[in-house]
Amino acid sequence: VTALEGHPDRRFIWAEISFFHRWWNDQSDRRREVVRGLVSSGQLEFVSGGWVQNDEANPSFVSVIEQITWGHEYLFRNFGKRPHFAWNVDPFGHSSVTPLLFKQMGFEAVVLNRIRYDLKDSFKRAQTMEFLWETPMGDLFAHVLHTHYSAPQGFDWEDGMPQVTAGNVGDRARQLQGILSDRANAYRTCNLLVPFGDDFKFKRASYQFENMDQLISEINSKPQVYQNLHLRYATLSDYFKAVSAEGKDTNITFPVFKGDFFPYADNAQSYWTGFYTTRPVLKVESRLAESILHTGSVFTALAQAITSIPPLHTHAIREGWRQVSLSQHHDGITGTCRAPVADDYISRLRNAQEAGWKALVEGALALLGGVTHAPSAGGTVTAPPNAGPEVASASTSAPESAAALLVKRESSTWSSGPLGEGERIIVANGLGRSRKKLISIGIDRADVQVTQLLHKENVNAQVVPSQLLASEGGNFQLTWIAHCPGMGLCTFVIEPLQPNGKASEQVEEEAAAAQGSRFFT
Repeated sequence: VTALEGHPDRRFIWAEISFFHRWWNDQSDRRREVVRGLVSSGQLEFVSGGWVQNDEANPSFVSVIEQITWGHEYLFRNFGKRPHFAWNVDPFGHSSVTPLLFKQMGFEAVVLNRIRYDLKDSFKRAQTMEFLWETPMGDLFAHVLHTHYSAPQGFDWEDGMPQVTAGNVGDRARQLQGILSDRANAYRTCNLLVPFGDDFKFKRASYQFENMDQLISEINSKPQVYQNLHLRYATLSDYFKAVSAEGKDTNITFPVFKGDFFPYADNAQSYWTGFYTTRPVLKVESRLAESILHTGSVFTALAQAITSIPPLHTHAIREGWRQVSLSQHHDGITGTCRAPVADDYISRLRNAQEAGWKALVEGALALLGGVTHAPSAGGTVTAPPNAGPEVASASTSAPESAAALLVKRESSTWSSGPLGEGERIIVANGLGRSRKKLISIGIDRADVQVTQLLHKENVNAQVVPSQLLASEGGNFQLTWIAHCPGMGLCTFVIEPLQPNGKASEQVEEEAAAAQGSRFFT
């Protein structure tokens, strides 16, 4: 910021908002006003503007939308702006879903980098490093960086390169001219995008700018020496505006590309495919958190709209989504991070799951006519292992509060306790369509039956011995298929097997009382 102040010709771009907001929170009001002025003048430009620069292979499209929404919401709240150009220079390959999403988000162009080495070489020879990326929603203009996103070799002064002085500025300018002339041959317009910087750079921003200032002044003041080369600081808005204008003035046409850029390889022996499966626990925790938060958000919103339940867990849900967004980073969900960092991601994602479960429980209970909050005595709530993210357990001694106390189970086994009271399983479907879900849980006895509470119907269920669960006291595995309507809740009761094979009288009474209150939509 200091390096930009008082130098209206200088420019800088910033992409990932999760890092920016940590810095922003520590700034004084005066400093924030200076930054707002730089953003307003166009000296500082946010590009992409997602919470992170997400991986493009592992995340679901929902999590990509969510993390970009987080970043854009933050920027609009603090600066009244949203980015129009995307900077996806470090993901390990690029998905064909990316231009489709970006097009619908209002992006005008995207900068890419990591495409397979031989494909990039062929693009350079054919001058197709800029192209129209085809999507069903229209084409998105794409630019591929010539040589990574680093500064040209020898021109990153934070790496110990010799400082530009009056005595060497001519030699250094000619070196830079040669590099830029070579790169220009790969593009169709007279404009060339050249990044300066790299990971963890511009810690000495003024020093970097001061060296670049001298090179720019030398080259621009001697067009006859440097073959009419003209340099200027620019943002992505500046660059793509210049390319668009030149394309229209000179009738330049750009090729159309359809497809993705997977797998990525930077040489013949280095195909980057391991990250598709690296750290599987981190990957599954991300998907579980996304699923649980979605379902919890749906039923909390429905409960607030239909019942008198006050807004609950809104902040916790938002914080959960923020953690899911953070984990989509291209060095996060990919697993290309150090072990302590991966452990931190997993911890954050499990906290997000807990927030989603609490929201789901309270929303579901309100819709089912139960209490408006889960009693703290019941502890936190999780799904039974292997049952899927939409299943919660409810077990109490009183039929009228059968769904009120939700108990956290640490093992794979559900010890049914006094089955005379029944074990209630609430299945929640947060999707807009009906679903069939295989429910499988461990129990400690075989003589049980499963009844769907609303219809008083016994469900076809299978009980088989389980050696896997025997060490935890669960000698049997109970499995059945739950049918649940879109955005609906279904309650099943596990109870002792009745002689006539029908539901017990207790379940009959509960079902009759529930006829007018069960929630389906």
